[in-house]
This record gives sequence, structure tokens and C-alpha cells, in this order.
Amino acid sequence: MFDKRLFKELKSEKIYLIILVVLKVMEMILNVFMIFSLSKYIENLIEKNNNINLLSIILFIIIARIFITKIYYKISFKVSTEVKNILRQRLIKKVYSFKMSFVEKIRISEIINLGVEGIEQLNIFYSEMLPQLFFSLIGPLILFIIVSFLNFKIAIIMLAIVPVIPIAILMVQKLANKVVKSYWKSYTDLSDVFIDFLYGLTTLKVFNADKRQNEKLNEYAEDFRVKTMKLLMVQLNNITVMDIVSYCGMGLGIILSLVFYNKGEISIFAAISIVLLAQEFFTPLRRLGSLFHVAMNGISAAKSIFKILETEDEKEFENYLKSSELNVKIKDLNFSYDKKLVLDNVNLEFKKGSITAIVGESGSGKSTIVKVLSGILKPNSGEIYFNGMTDVNLNSLLENIMMIDNEPYIFNESLRYNLKIAKEDATDLEILNALDKVGLKTYFENGDGLDTILDDLGTNLSGGQKQRLSFARAILKSPKLLILDESISNIDIESEELILNLLEKMKKEMNIILITHRLKNTEYADYIYYLEDGKIKEEGKFNEILKGRLFSSLYNYQISLEKWGLYE
Repeated sequence: MFDKRLFKELKSEKIYLIILVVLKVMEMILNVFMIFSLSKYIENLIEKNNNINLLSIILFIIIARIFITKIYYKISFKVSTEVKNILRQRLIKKVYSFKMSFVEKIRISEIINLGVEGIEQLNIFYSEMLPQLFFSLIGPLILFIIVSFLNFKIAIIMLAIVPVIPIAILMVQKLANKVVKSYWKSYTDLSDVFIDFLYGLTTLKVFNADKRQNEKLNEYAEDFRVKTMKLLMVQLNNITVMDIVSYCGMGLGIILSLVFYNKGEISIFAAISIVLLAQEFFTPLRRLGSLFHVAMNGISAAKSIFKILETEDEKEFENYLKSSELNVKIKDLNFSYDKKLVLDNVNLEFKKGSITAIVGESGSGKSTIVKVLSGILKPNSGEIYFNGMTDVNLNSLLENIMMIDNEPYIFNESLRYNLKIAKEDATDLEILNALDKVGLKTYFENGDGLDTILDDLGTNLSGGQKQRLSFARAILKSPKLLILDESISNIDIESEELILNLLEKMKKEMNIILITHRLKNTEYADYIYYLEDGKIKEEGKFNEILKGRLFSSLYNYQISLEKWGLYE
């Protein structure tokens, strides 16, 4: 009926689950007590005997049920909250364990949906459905024992009908699972498009393409609506079947009690009691069936959650980078995207105290090398040596490597917060020195200084200023290996010149890899690799590689365009 792993998530909460089931049994016993009291009251009225004080009994049961209900919901809330918090912590911890490669293993929208709505949907499962499941196994058996004292034949018949309800649930479970899976996929796809829409809204407005994207969003929204209605239809149809079975069972119980009373085999008290108890036989499983469909979304989401939680962790190696420098060598590296070869037997070397440039036309494999080097992608074959070691501890690697791309992320926080990301214990003086080196100290001092609030994604900064901030972070972190992935290719000339001069100074303390499509920047490089179709076609120092046909051809072409102001 549900994933057993959900039950395994209960640790110390199992005792609370037992208490919840006991409370449900107590609630049912109170109902039986009420029914017996009412039946006795009616019997005494008919036989004109002294009657019981029914009002006192009803008042006692109402107070008792209120007390039980309060305890039940307090405990159920505690159970569901604790389990949900544990699952969220495990999910975030698992995603965090993916480190740089998490974007290749899970979509951002899926993390959001599962971590928020998906786990929240499990509230019904733990607080209501799970206790109801165990109560549904116990409740009918207790009622069978009670009714058997009134009439054993009726008790057997009623008990025999009860299993029809779970059979009905199981019959539609396969269909329900398929529909819920389709519903959840549609929900995630809609979230993906919506997130894309938000992130790309400015671009869409610039190109007047927001209408087309809005139509796409509406299509996904309509698909989600259709899937939602289909899910509701399955739930309603199944609930209808369960109700029919329950009402037929109740009706049979009532008819049997009247028949046996007419034959004189049971008393008025027994007949009335059986009539009123007939619904109690089917209520636990009817309630379970209703909760099952309500909780299906959470159960379906849980499967996706467990799939992530059971993803194999990144292997932790014992080799740590302890040297004051970091030299990197890539040997016979091969990588494919969907069976398309992107890197073909690539061999590269990067040394401390130098700037090594990787250049080539778009699609040549430059950024793929960076992603493999930083652990975002796993190579199909080949080795990457860090100070001569291949199996380097990933945390150790991340501590010593920093990558700057062409879109550095700026948080909607203070300037100080955004820079202390690179070095948590950095003093204000260290931060100001870093800003001074990238030419931003005076700019921010004319405002609120380090308390300046930066807009989300740095929208109150120019492209060049954002890139300078990313280099200020690099100065504060002072990594052993600094990777620049097109980070100075699309900024203003002033910022570009400042950063290139800064790199000349920084390379004395670190190993710098420069990925760029603007070949003029390679004049600052100590060594250059030229890629084409995933292969190293030419390599050497600037004056050496300029003698080659491929690099020089592209370099001269770009220089000629710059002279006419057509290339930046």
C-alpha cells in the first residue's frame, strides 16, 4: 500500500505511533459504550423499565472524546513534524554531499518541490494514515469480538465483508500510482518552466518574447490542471466504490439484526446495538481509504525523495592537498554528452606561477574541461593529477580551488556579507584592501561602505563591477588554483585591463587557468592550448602558438574586427 521505507523513518517516534493507535481504540470503545447505553435506554423505554441517565453518559463521553482528540492531534503533530524535519535535513545533507556535481544529479525545481511541498504532503501520512492503518487491522477484530457476544453469525458475516474495502483500494492502487506519478512529473515540469520564466524575465522583455514564454507556461499549467483533475477523478471513483461496499455492508447488518430479532434469536438491545454498530465495522477502513488517496501525493513524492537519499555518495578519498602549491596534469581525458564525444584524448598541464589559457571556438570543449576539473562532471576515461595524486579528497580540493564564471552570484545582502563568503573571518581592513586592489574601494566608500546592500543578482552593479567583486573574493580566499571561465571576456575595457594586470600579480601565489574566447587576453598567458572539436590542435607560448595556422587565423580575425569596433 505504501513504501516501507516511510515506516523505517520512524525511530523514537514509534512509541508515539502506538499511543495514537491506542487512542483510536479508546475512541472506538467510547462509541461502543455510547451505542450500548443508547440501546439499553431504548429497550427500557419499550419495556417501560426504569431508565438510565443517558444525558450523563453522553456528557461523560463528549468530555472524554474531547480530551482524547486533543491528545491525539498534539501527538500526531509532534510525530509528523519530527519526521518531516529529519527528512528535510537528510535531503539537504544529501544534496550538499553532491558538492559541485549536484546540478548534474538533480534539478533545482525538484529540490524545491520535494524539500517543501513533497515532504509537507507527508504530514497526512504520518499524522493520520499510518495510525489509521494499524487501527484498521485492530478495530474490526475488536468489534467482531463485541458483536459475537450479541450474535456470532452476524459477527462472522460482517467481518467477512470488511476485507472487500482494502481489496478495492489495492485494485486501484496501480492506476492511482501511475496517475500520481504523472501528476508529480507535471508539477515538477511546471515548476521548471516557471523558474526559467522568472530568471529570464528581463531577457524575454528585451526581445519581446514574453508572450511566447507565457503561452508555454500556460500549456504546462493546463497539463497540470488536467493531471490534477484526473487524480481527483480516480480518488473520487475509488471513494465511491468504498462507500457502496460500506453502505451495503451496513445495510446487510441492519437487515440481519431485524431478521434475527424477528425470529426471536436476539433481544431488542442486541438488535439496536448491531444496527448502530454496523457502521463502526466499516468506518476504520473507509477512513483509511480516504486518507490513502489524500496521502498519495506525499507517498509518491517520498519515492523521489528516497531515490535521491539512496543515490551513491561521492567517494571520499584520503589524499589531502598539503603542499603550498597546486600543480595539475590532465592525461588522456575523454568525455561524452549523450554519446557525443566532446573531449577526445586531451592532455593538459597547469603549473603554479603561471597563467595557462585554453582557447578555441564555441563548442570546442573549453568549459567542459573546467567542469571536469572542478568535479561538476565525471570523465568517461583519463586521469587528473593534483600534485601527482589522482584520488584527492573532494573537500580538500574545494578548499584549494576557486572558479569564477561570467555570471558571479551576488546575494541580496551587504557588501561585507558578499565578500566574507570567501573568507569568513576576514576583517574589514582585509576586505577594504581587496576592494582597493580591484578598484572598487573609493566607489563603495562614497556610499554606505561595507554596509552597502547589493540587490539580488547584483542588479545595482555593472557587469564589470560584479566581476571585480568576484576577483575581490578570489583575493580574500587566495586559492591555490584559480579557474576563470569566460570571466573577463564580456566586460568593459577598463575592468578587463585592471583584472588582467591583477592576474599578473596573483599568479605569483597561485596556479591560474584562463578560459576565454577573446584571444587578445592570451597575450598575458604563459602557455596556451588551442582546442578544436574536443582535441588539442595547437599549443605553446604566445609567440610560438601565433606561428600556428589555427590560433593565428582566429587571433588576427578578432584583431581586425576590433580595429573596426565590431568585436569586443
